[in-house]
Formats: sequence, C-alpha cells, structure tokens
Amino acid sequence: MSASIHIEMDILFSMFCLLLFYQQKKHKVFDFLGTTTFNSLLWMSIGIMAVDIVSWMFMGNLLPHSDLDLMLVQTLYYLIQAILPLLFLTYCINTTGKVIRKSIKTLMHTPIAIAALILFVNTQTGYAFYVENNMIVRGPGFLFAIGTPMAYVSVALILCLVFYIRCRNDESEDKRRIAFHILMCVLICFIGALACAFVNYISPWFPFVSALVYLYIQLHGLRESSLDVLAFTDSLTGLKNHASFSMIKRKMEEKIAASPSPAFAIVMMDVNDLKKTNDLHGHQAGNALIIAAAKLMCRIFSHSPVCRIGGDEFVAILENNDFENREALYQQFTDEIHTATFSIDGKDLPLTVAIGMCEFDPTRHSSFDDTFQYADSMMYENKAILKAGKPQ
Repeated sequence: MSASIHIEMDILFSMFCLLLFYQQKKHKVFDFLGTTTFNSLLWMSIGIMAVDIVSWMFMGNLLPHSDLDLMLVQTLYYLIQAILPLLFLTYCINTTGKVIRKSIKTLMHTPIAIAALILFVNTQTGYAFYVENNMIVRGPGFLFAIGTPMAYVSVALILCLVFYIRCRNDESEDKRRIAFHILMCVLICFIGALACAFVNYISPWFPFVSALVYLYIQLHGLRESSLDVLAFTDSLTGLKNHASFSMIKRKMEEKIAASPSPAFAIVMMDVNDLKKTNDLHGHQAGNALIIAAAKLMCRIFSHSPVCRIGGDEFVAILENNDFENREALYQQFTDEIHTATFSIDGKDLPLTVAIGMCEFDPTRHSSFDDTFQYADSMMYENKAILKAGKPQ
C-alpha cells in the first residue's frame, strides 16, 4: 500500500476511536468493565496512529526530514507499541476479576524496560530496523522489537481463554456472553499482531481498533437486552412484572379479536398474611414468603407465564398443555397449599395462597378483562374460605 493509503487508514481508524469514546461517554457501556482503562486504550491508539501518520508522511516525502528524524519517529512508534498492549493486558486482567499485586505489576513492566533498551541500542546499530532509501527496513533482530507486545497479547489471550472456560459453567448467561466477546476481541488483536510480525507494512492497530469496535457493539447490545429484561422482570422473585403482564394482555386481546374462541384460562393468586408476616417477623420474612409462593406457582404452572402484578398478587395465563390440564393443576395447587411452608431463621411458617381460575368463554366474556375480573372474584371467594378456616 502507498503512504497515502496508510495515512488515510490511520485517520479513519482514529475517527473510529473518537466515535467509540463519545458513544461510550453517552451510553456508559463499559462502566462495569473499567471505563477509564478502555478510554485510555482509545486515546493511546489515536496517539500511536498519529505517530504512524508522521512516519508515513516522512516515507512518502510529504514532510521534509532526515533519516535520523524517520528513525526517531519509528523508535517512538515501537515504544508506544510496547506500552499499549500492556494497558490492554491490564484491562483484560481487570475484566476477568483478577487483582494485580504490586510485585506482579512490577514484573509486568519489566518487558517494557527491555524493549526500551533494545530500541535504544537499535538507534545505534540498526539491528531491529533501519532506514534505507527513505523507508523502514526490518533487520535480523526485528522480532526482538515486537517481542514485548506479542508477549502481552499472548498472555491476554491465554487469560481470557481460561476466563471463558470458567464462565461456561457459570449460571449467568450474561457473564458467559461477556467472557466470549472479550475472548473474541483478544483473538482479533492476536491475529493482527501475528500478521504485523510476519508481513511488512501491516499495521496491527487496524484490527486492534476493529476488535474494540466489535466489543463495544456486542456489549452495547447485551446491555440493551439486559435493560429490557430488567424492565419486564420483578426484582424480588425474577418473575414477569406488571409491565410484562400488560404486554401479555395485549397479545391475548389480539387473539380474542382474531379468533371466536381462543383457548386460555386466567389464574389469579394472592398470598395471604403478608402484612401479618411483615409485622411479626420483619420484611425479610415477608420477602421469603413472596419468594416461596412464587416458586410454588412456577413449579405447578411450569409451562405458563406467571406475573407478579402487585405486592402479594400474581397471575398466570394458561395456554396449550397447561390449559388442557388446568383442572388437574388447579387441584394440585389447592392440595399442596394445605401443607406448604416457608422457612425464616430456621423456622417453618405456613404458606397460604388464595387461588381463582376462569376459562375464557365467548358466550360469557367479551374481553380479556371480563375473564380476569371473574378469576379475581373467584380468588377472593377462595381467600375468604381460607381465612375462615373452612374446608374447600
């Protein structure tokens, strides 16, 4: 490639870095992975590409210079090239949750000191690279000049691979996806570094910035989907919340409008004695009561969406298999609730949930709300029976 193409590519990828910086500042995508370090990577990438631009302007005779000027600029380029991967390795270590001890941090900086010494000696000997016909030519010791960044990137790749393998057994899907995307980011950087090592005039910073762009795009999407999940999830029980129930309700109303007799039933459930439990045993016990009730509902109505629509109110929408077995599931619930308990401070307390169910019937119900109201009234009748201690 000509000098002008290299310069244009450096400018283009520097603009990518600036765009990433301002997008990150706006959306805070990397807040949980170390914003400061990531932004430092972006600015240092811009710095090294600025030095690369000057170098190519010299080699393209776009700026007046001497061979010594070109040699010094290229030496600065390789020095920054040794420092930037160290910052990248530090970022990967922080991302994987490792703590860098002071002794390890000192050891991590040792290769940079060696690289600086090699580059200084090279200005006198030209063993790693030298200037010939206004171009940088690789010498027999070129691999020593890039050995430090290669070592840093290799360690980062191994570290992130181990982190990904460990996260594959993690319960959190988000953590597994984050580990995978970080591994892919480091792998792209590693491939770019290899290409730079064995092919003349290949810049490793284009794949490096591309890897950062990839990581941003993936984690931005993950963050947005996580926010969507949080927006429709009850924080205490992990069930669908009232906003999610509203969406389900709209879909069911569409089914009612599209079909004369859609097959579904609504189950209303209300946890008894929540206020009493809070007053006698504290809010922690009240939370334990709600969580235990939610687990019971999800276990019995296992193929249906269960939503928490109030402090102690829940609703399940039965379709398909659960709808076909609705009577048996209803009976199972009422049978189990007689002996159900929840534990607080090692003590078992009774778990009581009132339940009411109504199947949609177009001859009696004109809408989803009609069915809902009837299920709700059935639940309150059951609640009164339970409070009176009468057999069902």
